[in-house]
Amino acid sequence: MNKNIKLVQKWLNDPDSVSMEELEKNREEARVAAWDIATAAFRAADMATWAAKNVEFAANPSEQPSEQPSEQPSEPPTARDIARHISGVRHAVKRYMELSGEVEQVEQSSERYTLEELVEQSIEETA
Repeated sequence: MNKNIKLVQKWLNDPDSVSMEELEKNREEARVAAWDIATAAFRAADMATWAAKNVEFAANPSEQPSEQPSEQPSEPPTARDIARHISGVRHAVKRYMELSGEVEQVEQSSERYTLEELVEQSIEETA
């Protein structure tokens, strides 16, 4: 269970068992943790979106994704670039899981690099 919630429950059960200083410190720690968790979730979602859009772009360079020009390369990324980015997505998801304390495992196929291999294969087929 989340340590910030534990302290709140302790206070609910016995208000005299927790000082105002402890409650204020707990509030600040919870705020920082919530920000870190939200940031990790956004990073994973953002990176996954970039990777998915660029798989399509690499497979069909004439249809560049509709992103801000500064965010989107003029040349399609290589399969290696996309695979590296997908690895970053996995890291961001793992970081979210660590920060949030969620114990569920991220579902992965038995072959870790299946997605990366498919990206590389689809790009090679269109080249």
